[in-house]
Amino acid sequence: MTKDGKDLERLVQLIEKSISPGAMVRHDIEMPIINSTTGATTQCDIVIQSGVKPRETITLVEVQDRGSKVSANDFRGWRRKVEEVGAQHLICVSRHEFTKSIKDEASRSGNTISLVTLKELDADNIPLNFLNFHYQYRNFEVVGINSLQPSVSRSELESLGIRHDVIKKGKLNSDEKCWSFDKQELVSLFILCRDFYFPPEEEVAGQGTITFDIDNDPPLYFYMKGKFVRVGLNCEFEWKNEIYRESPSILSYEQDEHGVLAWVVEISHKSPKGMISVKMPVTKYDDNHFCINSIMTQVPMDVELTMGVKKPD
Repeated sequence: MTKDGKDLERLVQLIEKSISPGAMVRHDIEMPIINSTTGATTQCDIVIQSGVKPRETITLVEVQDRGSKVSANDFRGWRRKVEEVGAQHLICVSRHEFTKSIKDEASRSGNTISLVTLKELDADNIPLNFLNFHYQYRNFEVVGINSLQPSVSRSELESLGIRHDVIKKGKLNSDEKCWSFDKQELVSLFILCRDFYFPPEEEVAGQGTITFDIDNDPPLYFYMKGKFVRVGLNCEFEWKNEIYRESPSILSYEQDEHGVLAWVVEISHKSPKGMISVKMPVTKYDDNHFCINSIMTQVPMDVELTMGVKKPD
């Protein structure tokens, strides 16, 4: 799991929003110090506001993403911050167990202070009826173009003032962005091959073909000389396919005396295109159903992330 503290704060924000969907949950907020005569503020990792004035409740969530336990000084600083901004509750979040002295002090506070630990679960501790997640990465590459045959309407070219022989075999490569479906976004031949050819699931290399009729719907356009020309296309190419599969890790969001409030499904994969990171907070809807309200992702520019539900065999 990433060690970026702000990243963990954003994840905790999503978790708290999933737990309290009716509340306003904000991240990295400067809150005014109520007794300041100079308008001073203090930084708060996460602020949860629920209800409406004069019955509004403010909860501060302070997150520590370090390799050590929360210290007594950190804890005292968080408690002082609650008093400074006039909040009613404090939630302390850490990857490590809290010390006995902090647990005792939180217990004596009634429901004012809550301690939450984010833990990675092993298979034995994952609920039996939990969602079954799988991650699959497909690195599809076009390694060669065997045949590239665009077709165009001569009358359309003439109306646009473009010579008919301007598109020639061998003049185009798979990385050149000169194709479009909407006359706005330009894509490469590689994208067409990747998105419109579906290789057999277990094969790692082979030959493929994509075909677009000139009257295809949606239409395919070729961009030339500053103009979009409607075209057909037949392309035969060589491809290779790298498939990577793994089961994600499951983290629990556990609050003292209340057990697990939520889980986090986490995927982290260093792909050839760059780091792929997916985090999904999961809360329990009832005894047999779970709920995913949000997702946090980090995906390289050239990687498409898709999600789906697969029914059991």
